[in-house]
Amino acid sequence: MDAWTVCGDCHPDGEVVIQPLPSARSGGTPLALDLGTSRTQMFAAVDGLVIDEPTLLAWDSSGHAFAAGRRAWEVSVSTGARLSLPMRRGLPVGPIACARYLQLLLEQYRLRVDGPVVLAIPAVASSYEASVLASVPASVTGARILPVGSPLAAAIGTGSPMEEPVSGLICDVGAGVLELGAVADGRLLAQSSATVGTSEYLDHPERLVLLATWALQRLLEKVSTTIARHLVAGPVHLVGGGALLPGLEAGLADGFQMETIVHDQPRQAVINGLTRLLPGGVDVVGRTKGVHEPEDQGRTDLSSTSCARHLSGAWMAQGCTSGPGDVR
Repeated sequence: MDAWTVCGDCHPDGEVVIQPLPSARSGGTPLALDLGTSRTQMFAAVDGLVIDEPTLLAWDSSGHAFAAGRRAWEVSVSTGARLSLPMRRGLPVGPIACARYLQLLLEQYRLRVDGPVVLAIPAVASSYEASVLASVPASVTGARILPVGSPLAAAIGTGSPMEEPVSGLICDVGAGVLELGAVADGRLLAQSSATVGTSEYLDHPERLVLLATWALQRLLEKVSTTIARHLVAGPVHLVGGGALLPGLEAGLADGFQMETIVHDQPRQAVINGLTRLLPGGVDVVGRTKGVHEPEDQGRTDLSSTSCARHLSGAWMAQGCTSGPGDVR
């Protein structure tokens, strides 16, 4: 598959079109990066595997951040180091702490990135927030940043027909934010989002369905009647870790009054789409390292549900469960 990227305005409602991605400079190592609220996924062609780590940062008593990802969790258990979440609802809580997190993660995997970084931008991001997010890998790697809307990356990752006039609807159920995107003519035509918290995921899934339905209604208001009719006639593709919640597929199908389909590997849809945009893009479904490796079996449970339970205090402190959520 040819290498592509999205060039244009980072704003969720900006005009974005698919164009060829320039090749990395000689010797450069490109990176696909999805900085999520609960998990970070990245792909570098060095080893050909997706790195999948918890988005966690560990701090010592002097206020120095010294470990990231799974290592942060482990040192917290063994030494009592304070943990923090550098991302909230898909956006940096603080750019400096987030950059330190990414720096530590790259160092732990001995990755040197000097090629372009294809970066997922959440639907909830404003133009300013998108630029702040892009500044994180830019400051750490010094590489050119190529922003891609998360719903568009997910559509590419699920194999949606990008050449069709109307490719379909993507619903990315992540930690802290639910994103909906309409893809048509190879571009992200419109998107909407809802902020959600652990209470919606674990205790009140009916409220999650309601928020998703409102977000879909707002998205359909942003497109023409003809496009809206095509979108509602097709299925909604569910991606993200939250797509695996028991009963969510049926609940959203009932709320949307549309067929819903959970992708085979929903957690990897966005990163798979991003890697297809790299020079010599590849399909990375099923090619992960980190928490999904066999040697991790029997270790501390770092599943989405487990992390949500253990870190609920931190989530509440950051406001992830306050109110019914905002819909954009």
